Amino acid sequence: MLPAIHRLKGKKIFEDLFRAGKTFSNEALMMKVAEGEAGQPTKFGFGASLKFSKKAVERNLAKRWMRETVRAKIEEIQPGWHVLFFISPKLPKEKLSLDLIREKTENLLKKAKIYLHTNSKDSL
Repeated sequence: MLPAIHRLKGKKIFEDLFRAGKTFSNEALMMKVAEGEAGQPTKFGFGASLKFSKKAVERNLAKRWMRETVRAKIEEIQPGWHVLFFISPKLPKEKLSLDLIREKTENLLKKAKIYLHTNSKDSL
């Protein structure tokens, strides 16, 4: 589970991120990013809409996988950001896997330039 200090809380923060956050996306995920308070840990939110799946089980699984991916990489992400991740409704549910989410999450964090870890084999 993602530690409480790294969780986005409050409807206003989510609304502000939707309105003013910079968007990055790929075929599996969409990410909204905005600067948070300097010196504070980066905070994350996760979502999966009804357009992705009508089944709560499938939406919750996707969100758990996104949380687990971020939790494992939390030390490699710059502090002071607010980040929202959403699963793409266009992604076929058959293709959804933890490995795919890990790969695409890392890709988006690198695009946003908030991922500290850079490896020569990752930057193809």
